[in-house]
Amino acid sequence: MMNRFLLLFASAFILPFFRADAQCLPKISCDTLQPFCDVSDNDAAFWNAAPCWSQLFQSHDLPEGAVPLRFAAYDTCGTATVGFTLYLDLNGDGFQETAVQHSNLLTGGRLMFNNVTQPGMISGDTILFDARPVSDDLRFHFALKTEHAGDSLFASVVWENADTTVAVQFPFNQHRIVWWTEQDNERDSCIQDLKIRDCEPPVVSCITEVPTVYLPLTCMQTVWPADLIAFSLDNYTPGTPKLGLRLSGQGTGFPIDPVTDNPQTTVTFTGCDQETNFVEVWAMDLSGNVSMCETNILVVDNSGTCECFDYLIEGSTCVSFLPQGDCVEYAEVTAEATYQNSDTLNLTNVSNTSSPFTFLLPIGPPAKVVITPYHNEDPLNGVSTYDAVLMQKHILNIEPLNSPYKMIAADINRSGAITTFDIVLMRRVLLGIDQNFYNNTSWRFVPRAHVFPTANPFDPPAFPETITLYN
Repeated sequence: MMNRFLLLFASAFILPFFRADAQCLPKISCDTLQPFCDVSDNDAAFWNAAPCWSQLFQSHDLPEGAVPLRFAAYDTCGTATVGFTLYLDLNGDGFQETAVQHSNLLTGGRLMFNNVTQPGMISGDTILFDARPVSDDLRFHFALKTEHAGDSLFASVVWENADTTVAVQFPFNQHRIVWWTEQDNERDSCIQDLKIRDCEPPVVSCITEVPTVYLPLTCMQTVWPADLIAFSLDNYTPGTPKLGLRLSGQGTGFPIDPVTDNPQTTVTFTGCDQETNFVEVWAMDLSGNVSMCETNILVVDNSGTCECFDYLIEGSTCVSFLPQGDCVEYAEVTAEATYQNSDTLNLTNVSNTSSPFTFLLPIGPPAKVVITPYHNEDPLNGVSTYDAVLMQKHILNIEPLNSPYKMIAADINRSGAITTFDIVLMRRVLLGIDQNFYNNTSWRFVPRAHVFPTANPFDPPAFPETITLYN
């Protein structure tokens, strides 16, 4: 572990552009440290005690990275002393609960945990941060090293044992170090914040043999990342990293499903894909680092029945209190195709504000297709307490809502009527008591071509919320 790391960091070496006066007054300053970028493998022997916790990795085993910490100050009299207090966040709660002081350094790979709030920070729970199976004299402990060179004083915080001195392996999280120098009873200090993060991308390796996908009688076959990779691993992420999949050239970065915000993990091939298809398999670790491998897939119609039908369905999902309005981005749209032999085929797509949703059916023209939009996100989009006032005026017949679309939106519980209970339910969402509307979705869709027979959209017959196409 000690020799298997590479760091990209801003120097913590400080040479102030001033000198102490003739009375040898101490003067130091601290540069702001950039986040230290670690690409080493995790060593489970370090920072793996029960009080330690990583919120990101959900583990007591904290990843670590080697960070050389040192500073320099002018010491014209050669008699200045230097010290430090290192504040560590070991339990991942954002509060640096553990202090390591140069004047109270434990040996044998140990330190005092959760001692910041204790008097003098000299008592706490003793934990083992170096749990290697060696004797105590070979376990690392924190140490302060100082050196005078001319009129400069150098100091560094290191790990050392009976045999060697190395850079401190700091656990991932946000830490802080306070440096101070003292001379003739005069003290000066400075603070540096320290953050270590994982910069090593995961490894994903695609299989070398070109896989063949045979289309079944339905003429649709779905593949998954596991079908295409030889292995995937990461230096810190427990288990395997998150995997994603898409056709090559169909996007950039890690593939995300815009509806669920989860990784896109499948590609479905049809009779239109009877050739060599290139796909990208992506891996993402818990720190957000990504990598990708590319492979190709040969799609074969073994039965000879899968043709590429140009049976295209397209449309858009738009919403407003009027029949015309802005399109809804990321609304889920399903198409259920029913064929003459009663077989059904279900496809899902996503609407976009700039282009229509489309469905390309992989097998012959169906007898009918039912299009159903669905969107249940952001229930308070366009909703305010003033809407409750308008709903109250409508209920009291003081100022009735003048659009069937407004009336549909005001029917919060989808009961087919607007009542004071709808106002109660809407206020519960506005106040954060409920996260969604009771018995309803945040969006409802009516075919744009539909004409309401009366001013009341709840009068029979019920208004349609799907579109049915017949062939």
